[in-house]
Amino acid sequence: DNVPIVLVGNKTDLTTERKVTPEMVEQVTRIHPGCVST
Repeated sequence: DNVPIVLVGNKTDLTTERKVTPEMVEQVTRIHPGCVST
């Protein structure tokens, strides 16, 4: 599933040069454990 990628890379993030914070990754990992490989 590409759900984590969609959550982390929404339009707001894309507008700000796709700035992904560790908190975002942590939230996605909590919601979709094992789906985040990066």
